Amino acid sequence: MGGGFVDDEQPLLPNGQKGPWQVLDGVINHCGFGRTQTQLFTLCALVNFIEAMVTALIPLLFPLLKKEWRVDNAQLALLGSAISIGMLIGALLLGKSSDIIGRKISMLICLVTILVFGFGSAFAPSMSVMAGLQLLLGVGYGGNIVISTTYLCEFLPKNVRGMALTIVAFFFGIGGMTCVALGMHLIPLLGWRKMLMLTITPIFPAIVLLLVSPESPRYYLHTHQTDKAIEVLNEISKVNGVPLPDDLKPTRKNMRMQPKSQSKKKDDKGKKSFSKQLQDPTIYKTLIPLLLCWFFNAFGCNIFAWVPLYISESPVMNTGASDPMQNAYFAAFYMSLGDALGTLFVSICFGANFGRRILLMVLLFVVAALTFSLGRLRNVQIMLAVLPVAKAMSQATAVLYTYTPEVFPTSFRVNGLAMCSIVHRFAPVVAPYLAAALMKYSFAHVTTAFGGLYLCGCVSSLFLSVETAGRDVVEDGTKTEDDKDFMLISELCRCRVAGVPGSPDGDNDGMIFNGKKYNEKQEAKHYETDSV
Repeated sequence: MGGGFVDDEQPLLPNGQKGPWQVLDGVINHCGFGRTQTQLFTLCALVNFIEAMVTALIPLLFPLLKKEWRVDNAQLALLGSAISIGMLIGALLLGKSSDIIGRKISMLICLVTILVFGFGSAFAPSMSVMAGLQLLLGVGYGGNIVISTTYLCEFLPKNVRGMALTIVAFFFGIGGMTCVALGMHLIPLLGWRKMLMLTITPIFPAIVLLLVSPESPRYYLHTHQTDKAIEVLNEISKVNGVPLPDDLKPTRKNMRMQPKSQSKKKDDKGKKSFSKQLQDPTIYKTLIPLLLCWFFNAFGCNIFAWVPLYISESPVMNTGASDPMQNAYFAAFYMSLGDALGTLFVSICFGANFGRRILLMVLLFVVAALTFSLGRLRNVQIMLAVLPVAKAMSQATAVLYTYTPEVFPTSFRVNGLAMCSIVHRFAPVVAPYLAAALMKYSFAHVTTAFGGLYLCGCVSSLFLSVETAGRDVVEDGTKTEDDKDFMLISELCRCRVAGVPGSPDGDNDGMIFNGKKYNEKQEAKHYETDSV
């Protein structure tokens, strides 16, 4: 339907048999969340844990590096921008590589990159060298987050996909709290260099888990490696201990990508170039507002990196404090706690089949209001109480990381997530310089500007017209001439709550999508007519 991919329950082939994507989805959903999914879940949780360790440590280093290397706020902004530039490059290059060489090999390249340049950063002699190493480290992080999220998503059954992806993000908060708790005790004893090396060590078990994990069957099927796709699906069934019924057993016949009866037009359609895909209304009408949501959310999130520095340098916030860094440590810890609580809240909403779009809109609005209030607080205790709530609401990022790979088909999934990740990383390249410039006036100027950016993200979310809650990962979009797009706010005014899931048995007949009643039999008839 217009505006994105809503027809995830693909119609049967003209002969009444299941197509390859239906078989694949059927196997994944039938096998459930078993040993295979647990292994990949652990791997992606480690990836989030590692990124959080470094992300939480960098703001704590701002006051220390400023004193040790005698640099100003503008030079500190270079450090924040460097890792964001690296993430942008990694999302663009390594994210795309996973469509060519596979999810596993691309992810291994990312992990090794993080390992090498993460340890190298601990030996940096100056700010410029540190920034260069952080840039290269960011290349690994940028590609890793894009690939790992897609990798896990392609193995998850639809009934737990949203919750599982969000619980994985919960480990970002756990990693941040772990880093800050260790940093409070170890940085004064060992120094920041050894602490930085410690944050990289979880990369070793992540590499081991990746080496023993299977490649994505969706990648194999999309690249026409049918035998390997069948092998992985059978392995998932075996490892999970769930026998497959006859109609779901993958074979060369039912996993063949291009039936002989398909027309050349259909065959050519499956080979759309990247530029052609971007011109498809079913892609760009979802992609454009989604990119804006990612951009404004990423820009706004950078306000939190400057909170520890503000608290450590503010006379008002440190009245009666013996060590200003203690309040900065507590601020970083509470923000990491907020990350964990936020992802827990989002996972509960997903478990209750709450719509992705309405949840995204609410979170962006609330964090905008709280961010605006931070610059007007004059008591450190109140600031420490507001910070975890504001950080919890900033977990709109978790919703975006779940929604984005769900809403695009396999042929565009990594590209779509990579494009979103690019703007997600591009915004922090500029954000530190804006924050550093506004800090010359007051912290209230910073929070006002960044709160406004969050509000812009909230407005952008209103234009997302596709809900993915409770639905299969899609493989293709369908549209008709009379399709119409609706903003989320207009749907709410019509009392159509976003996120209405399919029925437990997968029958979507009679459901309302974008103002139209969906009828699977009619879609099957339309599909058969096109095929003939």
